Amino acid sequence: VGTDGEIRTAGREYGRFTYRGSYFKTSGDIVAEARFTLTAGDARECRRKVDEILTIRRGKHPVEDCSAGCFFKNVEDPTQPYGKMPAGRLLEEIGAKRMAVGGAKVFERHANIIMNAGSASSHDIRALADLLKQKVYDKFGIMLQEEVIQLGNF
Repeated sequence: VGTDGEIRTAGREYGRFTYRGSYFKTSGDIVAEARFTLTAGDARECRRKVDEILTIRRGKHPVEDCSAGCFFKNVEDPTQPYGKMPAGRLLEEIGAKRMAVGGAKVFERHANIIMNAGSASSHDIRALADLLKQKVYDKFGIMLQEEVIQLGNF
């Protein structure tokens, strides 16, 4: 659905998909329905892989607490595996896991996750994110880009 309220059908090219990005992040369009073409695979192997990934995620991502997931994008770096430097690695180096502002804190098991400790305001989250970005910039000369899209008054 476009910003003009018109319903339209578009192919995958319309979405202009990139690493954790797409046209939809900035266009205001809403995806009301999607169809995917998948290739057949071995059901047991797929289940094994899903279970493996979920086990890893449960070990380093919050399960019950409030977070938006990873807050910053990984940094393009052709010298790194998969061409990306994990933002979490840079945040670890600046001691992010010990940082908090108001009710917002960094998750103790993953430095790239900002948590609501129960009373965080949007201003707390914004201030913590800005502090983290500044400390990474001061130490490494790299300005982290946010992965989350913030709506409202920050």
